[in-house]
Amino acid sequence: MKINTYLSLALLLTLAITSCKKDGSTNPTNSTGTTGTTGTTGTTGASGTTGTTGATGTTGTTGSTGATYTDVYITGQIKATNGNYVAVYWKNGVIKKLTDSSSYYNSANAIIVDGNDVYIAGQSTEGNKIYISYWKNGVKTNVAEGHLIANANSLAVYAGAVYVAGITTQNDQTLPVYWKNAQPVYLAGRAGPYSIANSIVVNQSGVYVTGTVTSLTGKPEATYWKDNVPTTLAGDALSSSAINILVQGNDIYIPGAIQTADGISFGYWKNGAMNKLTSSFNGIVAGISDIAVSGNDIYVGGLDNINGAKHVAYWKNSVEIFKSTYSSLTTQSNMAVDGSNVYLTETSTGATYWENGIEKKLQGPPDAFVSSIFIAHHN
Repeated sequence: MKINTYLSLALLLTLAITSCKKDGSTNPTNSTGTTGTTGTTGTTGASGTTGTTGATGTTGTTGSTGATYTDVYITGQIKATNGNYVAVYWKNGVIKKLTDSSSYYNSANAIIVDGNDVYIAGQSTEGNKIYISYWKNGVKTNVAEGHLIANANSLAVYAGAVYVAGITTQNDQTLPVYWKNAQPVYLAGRAGPYSIANSIVVNQSGVYVTGTVTSLTGKPEATYWKDNVPTTLAGDALSSSAINILVQGNDIYIPGAIQTADGISFGYWKNGAMNKLTSSFNGIVAGISDIAVSGNDIYVGGLDNINGAKHVAYWKNSVEIFKSTYSSLTTQSNMAVDGSNVYLTETSTGATYWENGIEKKLQGPPDAFVSSIFIAHHN
């Protein structure tokens, strides 16, 4: 969901080149006498001068092109000096606070920019109460009252409605759910410890949600819903998880993992078919969490475990292209792709992101917790 506006105007004015020529006249012949001899013929008059060529008109100036700016938005949280957590986001590296440090726990987990509006979903606290919330241009709306388990994991904006996907509890059981304009829609499937909605996409075709449900045998099952109709992605696996979802035309892409008797594999499903990824650096793929499509290229963000250390990484068309130079304790890598530019964040302590493999620092405390990323274009 990238916003691109380009304006270009060119105007060329050219005046025609004109010329004219004036012909000379001839003297008359003398008349003949009755008895005299014929007179001599007069000489031809000189030709007139050629007219000068008209001056060429000046070329009109080219109209100015509206400049387009790329803005990088990143969500997260920082820890205040009193020990409380503050929900924040960064725009082009500059920190902006959504909450203050007066309440114990606040977090910003997902972000979308729609035109001039910035939407962020997360958690907030007021007194002793915890809320699943979203902010529009800094103004908070509480979607539901929850507790420490309840959370907002993803959001979408479509046709003026705000959708927030996440997790809530009912009768001590967790439930996958999304809210449309603060009204809950409980997703079909069994409640249990693994039931959660991780990501949501809304377009003219419907509402798509991905996550896991708890199976009859108590295992997590990777699932996606279209208009609340569930589809299990790996029913024969020992366990499976679906982390994100991308809908591109008629294709549905879902990054995740499956566990079989042979071990754990990470990759992505495209229209229900699993594509497993491997390390290009003699490591072991340790996690997959995000996916993007640009042109004919498929990008996947995740982690590569090399000699026991995790590195932020991404794959292009199933080939690992980049891994960070240092390891961390991160559990997830979020990604955005803008044309051929690849941006990565990691959900560990460290105010850092990568742009085309180049590490960039964010304003604020170095131990900030960074989560999602979104790229927008403005004139």
